[in-house]
Amino acid sequence: MAYSVSRACDLSVSSGEIFLISELSYGCAQGPQEGSSVKLLGRLEEHSPTTFQARLALDGHSIEINTRLLGGVVLREGYLYQFIGELESAEHDALRLRAR
Repeated sequence: MAYSVSRACDLSVSSGEIFLISELSYGCAQGPQEGSSVKLLGRLEEHSPTTFQARLALDGHSIEINTRLLGGVVLREGYLYQFIGELESAEHDALRLRAR
């Protein structure tokens, strides 16, 4: 039996546009906006597996990362990581990455 998938149901996921953490600024017209799919590289400064929160930093700039969708992946502080996900609003007019 043959199955077909309707072209109207596109389930593709963006691989994220590459940005530096320093280029992320909430409400900045030139940078990515809330909901944008981005790819970020940085060193993991801190990670709490119980709250699914992490902080990624590079060249003196940092961003909060929501790691809930990553499941039980083991992240080590001090290591260099690349995260792909969507930007969401965080406290104090900042952006946070919802990693996937």
